[in-house]
Amino acid sequence: MKSKLILAFAIIVILFGLYGLATNLSNPTSPANHEPIKEEPKIRVWKLNKDVHPGEFIERNMLSVENIPESEANGLGFVDDVNLDWKAKTVFKSHLSAGSLLTIDDLVQPDQDGYIDFIIDENKIPFPIIVTPSSVIGGVIANGSLVDILALTGLTGTASNFGNNSGSSKNTVSITPIISAVKVLLVKHQLIDTNRQSDTSDEQVTLVVELTRKQAVVLTVAQRISEIEVHKSSGYYNTDDLSADAGDILKNFKAITEYRADTTTVK
Repeated sequence: MKSKLILAFAIIVILFGLYGLATNLSNPTSPANHEPIKEEPKIRVWKLNKDVHPGEFIERNMLSVENIPESEANGLGFVDDVNLDWKAKTVFKSHLSAGSLLTIDDLVQPDQDGYIDFIIDENKIPFPIIVTPSSVIGGVIANGSLVDILALTGLTGTASNFGNNSGSSKNTVSITPIISAVKVLLVKHQLIDTNRQSDTSDEQVTLVVELTRKQAVVLTVAQRISEIEVHKSSGYYNTDDLSADAGDILKNFKAITEYRADTTTVK
């Protein structure tokens, strides 16, 4: 009797199994709908590859661009992509370590107030020189260029006008170097209205150069008594090559030589 009950129970279990199998075969289950995992947005940042100091010019090879998760960027204070659009000769404001994330607020551009304070050497002063474009000789002068400053004394005008002047006036015409190889901190170009009726204007160039206090005093005097010219320094040369007088230009012109004790002065 007991064996018959066990056999009957086994048959019932088998029948339920077959019924379930038949049901699954007749009604295949649809695959589970797995929603794709949404990728977190990224934010672009600029990272320094090296340590930098205040007044150091920024170069592209100092930086690398990285895209970091938005949540991480937000935690660092960034909510949008960082766009660094800097001009030539832009400098860093402060000391920054390699790996620091950079923003435009960490930079000082040449047209911003206070720029000169970041690039001038210790114990030097900025000195502005206003010249015409024709007085800037030797190619393009930009921020950071080295220049020679010369004083042109005597007459101005053409050689024919010069020839009609007295001999004593001729003897005073000369060009002499005042300061050599000084650094240009800033170059500013400005248009000056010369005739309102004809609506014409001339270009004026302001060079801010880096000088010692003694050089600044000498140049101040030179501006009062002469015309200033600026030559771009290049290569190696003797400063005597920057000096000339009328005797170097006009044929058969002899400069007067003044003898005093053991010194000789050419006028």
